[in-house]
Amino acid sequence: MNPSQVDTFLNMRRTFTAPRDLVFRAWTEPKALEGWFKPMGSRQTKVVSLDLRVGGGYCFEVIGEDGELSEISGSYLEIERPEKLMFTWHSVYTGEQETLVTLRFVAHGDTTEVVLNHARFVGEQMMTAHQAGWNWMLEQLKTVF
Repeated sequence: MNPSQVDTFLNMRRTFTAPRDLVFRAWTEPKALEGWFKPMGSRQTKVVSLDLRVGGGYCFEVIGEDGELSEISGSYLEIERPEKLMFTWHSVYTGEQETLVTLRFVAHGDTTEVVLNHARFVGEQMMTAHQAGWNWMLEQLKTVF
């Protein structure tokens, strides 16, 4: 990994009107994920596998607006239920490079703040594209609650 990969990352925060356990489950249960996890307006996401344990992996098939099938996959590096998830992220949109996603779930009374960090991008353009994608998906997640 070159130094520019380590330095190119994005941070985002969103607050959801739901308890932390419920928001955490939205990221870790297949049926819940299929309900909202639709990158940039894709038609459908199918959770092919989800092994929620450190060292376990996940694989999502995403059908885009144009009918094209793509895949997002990775492995879980840290799981602290319901406070934190850390996993690798690999897709055609990362240039087949492995990136790193860290999610923190912070309880604030009846709401939960999700702090998302996505790191190890190859360059600024890849980071900007993922920022737009995460913005879209976090707005979709709001519709669940």
